[in-house]
Amino acid sequence: MGRALIADPELPHKTQDQHEEQIVHFIDCAQVCFDRLFVGKHVECHCNLKAVHEYELLRRKAPARLRWPS
Repeated sequence: MGRALIADPELPHKTQDQHEEQIVHFIDCAQVCFDRLFVGKHVECHCNLKAVHEYELLRRKAPARLRWPS
């Protein structure tokens, strides 16, 4: 279940809400997910390119029109 949740972190919610057709399925490629841990690198996923990069995505500055006026 660990790799499936990396591929689609919303899997439990989609299953509970009966939206199985929207689930991003883990393809069992074993190219960049947990196998990278064995060589000292971070986890990545071919199915979910945002996996493990959430912090970087949050740190991006919002466009000026979306920022709170100072």
